[in-house]
Amino acid sequence: MNRLMRRIAVLVALLMSTGATLAQPYPNKPIRIILGFAPGSVQEGVGRLVTNEMMKTMNQTIVFEVKAGANGTIAAKFVAGSAPDGYTLFLGNTIIFHPVLMANNSVDAVKDLVPVSHLSSAPYGLLASTRVPATNFAELVAYAKKQPQPLRHGNAVPTNELTMQMIRAQSGLVAEPIPYKSTAQVMAAILGSEVDLVVAVAQGYLANVQAGKVRGLFVMSAKRLPPLPDVPTAAEVGLKGFELASNVGIWAPPGTPREIVQKLSNEASAALKVPAVVERMQSAFGAQAVGSTPEGLLKAQNDEIRFWTEAAKLANFRPE
Repeated sequence: MNRLMRRIAVLVALLMSTGATLAQPYPNKPIRIILGFAPGSVQEGVGRLVTNEMMKTMNQTIVFEVKAGANGTIAAKFVAGSAPDGYTLFLGNTIIFHPVLMANNSVDAVKDLVPVSHLSSAPYGLLASTRVPATNFAELVAYAKKQPQPLRHGNAVPTNELTMQMIRAQSGLVAEPIPYKSTAQVMAAILGSEVDLVVAVAQGYLANVQAGKVRGLFVMSAKRLPPLPDVPTAAEVGLKGFELASNVGIWAPPGTPREIVQKLSNEASAALKVPAVVERMQSAFGAQAVGSTPEGLLKAQNDEIRFWTEAAKLANFRPE
């Protein structure tokens, strides 16, 4: 009898301990943010700015882990297959590996992940190497047409090539893609004059344009960027329909409880209302701080899908 009672006591203690663990409020251990690109990416910069504030209010550590490769699909698939407990999240721009832009091994975030919050929105821009003797877009087009060989543009993700195809369709600019594995490598290539042109997101080019290391030909936004008042918009140089932005968001594995998703969304939104974060987002990354509901991120994603689907048709783009 004594042995039976001891076993029952051990079982009761174990059940009570398990219940106490399950009852602990989220989060009760470090949260992992999975990135799809090498360290130093613009997604990481935006993510760290936001999560540094989230850690203060959540009283929990948030760590970043890189799983680079395949335009971010390795990281996205890792998160999609992770436990839906809120401790493994994907951060990045999920349109770049959507089926409309990537034929093989693609991930559709709308179906395969759960939206948490839209963190930032930053416009694309066209940059030229300082070795190219053109101070504006019209001069660039004229210069390119006189060259015996096409100009070279750095290309790391499908959106780079698709955007260049759209620019070429409207302006006649001739440029051939030179593939790279990451956006960081593309920026290094144009800084080193390995390529003549780059389509990049504001986070990646802002400081370099300000420092005169590369030349900003135009930004793909409705208005000029305050940090780059001398760089015209695409509309100002004669291009139509070129208001393109890169949206960075946080996504969770499918099946993550709604209350956890909502808590993460609320924390991210609060962080993006901190004045210092808003200012830093603009000055360092040329991006607008958003901080949306899960539904807001889903809307941004669907808007991007519609735009790129139509753009791919107009440019006769075929994903590889």
